[in-house]
Amino acid sequence: MRAYRKLHSSGYVALATGIALGLSTTSTQASAQTADGGGLNDIVVTAQRRAERLEDVPASITAATQETLTAAGVTDIHDLDQIAPGVQISFTGAYTQPSIRGVTTLTAGPGWENNVAVYIDGFYSPAPVGVNVALSNLQDIQIFKGPQGTLYGRNATGGAILINTRAPTAEFTLNAEASYARFDDVSLNGFVSGPITDTLRVGVAGTFRRSDGYYRSVDPAGSGGTVGNAANIRQQSIRAKAEWDATPDLKATIGYNYVLIDDPTTLLFPNQGYAPSFLPAEPLAGRAPYRASSNVNTSNEARVHEGTLKLVYKTGFGNIASYTGYQKLAARTVYDFDGTYLPILDIDGPNNKYTFQHTTDVTIDSIDRLNLVVGGSYYNDVDRNDGSKVFLNSALASFTYARLTAKAWAAYFDATYDLTDRLILTVGGRYTRERKGIRYRQLDASQTINLVPAGASSATFSDFTPRATLRYELSPRTNVYASFSQGFRTGGFQPTPAADPSQLRPFRPEKITAYEIGFKTAQSIVRFDASAFYYDYTDLQVGVTRANPVTNSLISFVSNAPSAEIYGLDLQGSVEPVRGLSLMAGASLLHARYKRFPGITGVGLDPATNLNFEDVQDWSGLQMTRAPDFSGNAGASYETALANGTLRLSGNVSYSGSSPQSNPSVFGSRAGALARVQRYRNSAYTLVNAQVGWAAPGDHVTLTLFATNLTKERYYINYGGTTIFGDVGVFNQPRTVGIRLRYQN
Repeated sequence: MRAYRKLHSSGYVALATGIALGLSTTSTQASAQTADGGGLNDIVVTAQRRAERLEDVPASITAATQETLTAAGVTDIHDLDQIAPGVQISFTGAYTQPSIRGVTTLTAGPGWENNVAVYIDGFYSPAPVGVNVALSNLQDIQIFKGPQGTLYGRNATGGAILINTRAPTAEFTLNAEASYARFDDVSLNGFVSGPITDTLRVGVAGTFRRSDGYYRSVDPAGSGGTVGNAANIRQQSIRAKAEWDATPDLKATIGYNYVLIDDPTTLLFPNQGYAPSFLPAEPLAGRAPYRASSNVNTSNEARVHEGTLKLVYKTGFGNIASYTGYQKLAARTVYDFDGTYLPILDIDGPNNKYTFQHTTDVTIDSIDRLNLVVGGSYYNDVDRNDGSKVFLNSALASFTYARLTAKAWAAYFDATYDLTDRLILTVGGRYTRERKGIRYRQLDASQTINLVPAGASSATFSDFTPRATLRYELSPRTNVYASFSQGFRTGGFQPTPAADPSQLRPFRPEKITAYEIGFKTAQSIVRFDASAFYYDYTDLQVGVTRANPVTNSLISFVSNAPSAEIYGLDLQGSVEPVRGLSLMAGASLLHARYKRFPGITGVGLDPATNLNFEDVQDWSGLQMTRAPDFSGNAGASYETALANGTLRLSGNVSYSGSSPQSNPSVFGSRAGALARVQRYRNSAYTLVNAQVGWAAPGDHVTLTLFATNLTKERYYINYGGTTIFGDVGVFNQPRTVGIRLRYQN
């Protein structure tokens, strides 16, 4: 059976029509008509750590409010590619892996960090687990494309995603939502907020979700049927804020966040071919779509407890803002790596992560023609592997203990000066210094014998990341700009033991230098952005999967690609031709290739045996992962009166061209004419979503029917190969239909 489907011609026509209608997307349908129907409201973003109109910021940004996302049928952060051209949100279990213009990470889990920085309410999210849970009190999401090393710091080589939740309200507010969808997917969300005193306000948001998941366990008796759910999903969260006006000039916001997520879907490892002879024949290996087998109860649970304190003090020269946060992440992964009912290789890995962070910003706006931001940050992180267990043929084989530490200091400034009434110059820079450390032991089942010598090491990384932009206002709310910026992703150590302490060497930091020109306008009923960019990318960290020489299990391993080149064009815009009708569309043309990447260990195929093998390959000139040459989206929403209420119709279509999903490996040195052909690719695919809703009189109660993946497209969300168990892959969720009931006062 085909692992994926080619683009349907009807989907391509729908996308092209949407782009023609929408002129390309701003996906910021946060825009709304003014009271007289004569134009768009301002969209305010904080890309430069101050509130500005979207069209006045010299950068490529996609912004969307809760209302925008709801109208587009986006209910999950993983669906942002439906409204943001050039963006993909992948995930491994509980861990999110954003990709912006081809910049992404291929490693996920405790000990690994993304190269797209995620911030929630101004706080850096070191392990973006919480974003996988619906944010019932979402205010807006802002996606900044391109390196953001100056203002958003470490690990922002690809960009930054800012998620802002609603502040406690001065009036009693109650929102509640319940939904039911295919696969017995039940979801409850709520937000309640209001004043305690004239100066104290409190808000609490909660989410709850349970789902059978869309993968089923094959019958071990070989009947060809299924016997139960393979990956049940659990999600719940509580987000509480108290906002206090301590004085007329000092506002304090204290928050507590709790998140539980258990989504083992991407840890099922169903075999997709090239299986060795010791694996059982179908159906036990789970090779049919949406079927899997495992001899353990697969789990990928993560619990987050986080406390935050934000202080904002208004002064005569500007504002002083302080952000202090502490987060504890407790995670445990249990999975069957061989993907069969045989007890060949099972993993049980507990991890704990403790993170303290503090940032202080001083914003000065009292100097004529000058806006200045000066700040500093401190980051301290401890990540512990508290005894991961490997089981071989049902027998406990080893324990691994590891402790990774990171301490980072940074100072930055960003100054915007109006050279004339229309010409604006911005310059800035950040200096970052970070020290990484590792200590590990790998013991036998008795925990008395070292399987490899215990090791420890540390390394210090530092860098200065500048930026400069020049913006010219052609006319009110119409600008052109040119920018130069750099991003820096810290180096580090593999969170797994080395066979010998002498091999315990850090991988290098990655750095990106970006050049961009753009045009932005917001006029009457139309918004339109266009940007062209070029990235010079060095030492990018590429994750590969290799065999552990001690236990024969598989480990994630980072190699540095010496250089890569990315360039392209983004278009996005929206139009409201008549009251009640909104059209939006967008497109991304992207060329993302490794320039030089020889001598990398990949997964090759031996045609003589039809088995995978560990192969030394050359990926120079090949396409980077999650970087399709073309992607696009289009959507429409319409409101009209019906039965004294409001009928709301919306739909969107998104297209992604072909690209490697999780592994850039080629067929390899023994494959003849296929030697340089990448193996683990998704073919192009098109997703179509739609929803129809009716709001009762007063707009307090809304009932919505929704459908996702209407055309039943199939593609891999995780796809790669191993030298032990052949190729493994997990598909996207099939067509899903559901109903949602919402109340808001």
